[in-house]
Amino acid sequence: MKQRHGFNLIEVTIGIAVIAILMALGLPEYQKYRAALQVEEIMADSAALRLIVDSCIEQGRLKQGAAEGECNLTIGTLNLIDKGAAEINAGQMLTSTTKIVLTFSKRASIVISGKTLEWNRFSNGEWLCTFDGGIQYVPTDCQ
Repeated sequence: MKQRHGFNLIEVTIGIAVIAILMALGLPEYQKYRAALQVEEIMADSAALRLIVDSCIEQGRLKQGAAEGECNLTIGTLNLIDKGAAEINAGQMLTSTTKIVLTFSKRASIVISGKTLEWNRFSNGEWLCTFDGGIQYVPTDCQ
């Protein structure tokens, strides 16, 4: 009697079906996890921008720009935010209630691409975060 080596077609098909089912169950959770990490990444990266705004307001440099006496709010490389997709007080003078709006680019997870993360500054210097992309992707310190 001849010994068999390898798998037959039915065994391979069942193996592929099991893998496909596991991927179908795991992919949505992976996307949710990835989107939540990306939101946290932008929250952390925008912390430096909030510090610059606070510093400029304290020093009385309220006009946005790179000239002497102006507040230079140049944003470094926020990987998930397109250049020009970060808006600070709609380009107007900084105030004690400045607003920072960051729009996620197409490089972000598909479930948060195009959504906005918004930081609102209160006159007492505290910041409040809001995100319009769904509560499941937002860290506990943001609404």
